[in-house]
Amino acid sequence: MDPVEVASLFSDFCSAYKRVFLLLDGLDEMDPNDGKAIRNFLKEFEGIASVKVFITTHPEVDMSTVFRRCRTFKIEAHDVEADIAAFVESQIEQRSQEELSGCSPTLLELIKQALISGAQGMYVGH
Repeated sequence: MDPVEVASLFSDFCSAYKRVFLLLDGLDEMDPNDGKAIRNFLKEFEGIASVKVFITTHPEVDMSTVFRRCRTFKIEAHDVEADIAAFVESQIEQRSQEELSGCSPTLLELIKQALISGAQGMYVGH
């Protein structure tokens, strides 16, 4: 499906509902060749009050070129360190009963620290 068809379908969708939320995660990971089409698609919906757009991206993607009025929230790695550490801790605790049952406490701690430091503030859900 090409971007024009997607924009048309989304426009039809927007007209059928009072409020529509569009979430685009990882806009910085898109193919650069698709960038212009995505920006044009997003510009079509900027002036529609019933459409709310939430985009996550790295700071090098400047969304002010797409939206004249947008709020930006910068989340640094240290802002989510505690959450990532808690998540990693809970996952290792759950998995140490089964998949990681052969690991020593020292090895489990090393795995935990590697995951936390390797995340560098990024979380990829499954």
